Amino acid sequence: MSRKRIFANLESAPAQVGPESLGPETTEPPAARRSSRIRPLLGSPDLLESGSGSPVGALGQSLGEMNERSKRADEIEQRLISGQTIVELDTNSVEPSFIPDRMLSDDEAFRSFVEAIRNEGQQVPILVRPHPEYPAKYQVAFGHRRLRAAIELGIP
Repeated sequence: MSRKRIFANLESAPAQVGPESLGPETTEPPAARRSSRIRPLLGSPDLLESGSGSPVGALGQSLGEMNERSKRADEIEQRLISGQTIVELDTNSVEPSFIPDRMLSDDEAFRSFVEAIRNEGQQVPILVRPHPEYPAKYQVAFGHRRLRAAIELGIP
């Protein structure tokens, strides 16, 4: 395996110096001529310089991306903890609250409520909190009847 062209992708001086080899004159610094890329996965509209010019730059860029992903994951986790995000949960992971529902259970009204959810879908999400004893489970804070209807309809 030949390694003669290991640094071929780095900028180098032209072999011939003459008017025909110079091409159009640019006044931009080399950093401005480098390609930039958008990072849509992280939701960041910032443009970053490509660090592909050197191994050290690529390594620094990779570490920077990992740091940004970590910050983004922490932000999403905080939003989930504070209840600012709607997430679909499996009904098997949600348990009824130890506090009883304040609305009386009327079979006829509940049947019509279940039919409305079956026909139109669930319009308002329920509010859950982490279960104090089981880390992978949740307890209902608001939406006791909606949870019962979803379980009855077999909605995951």
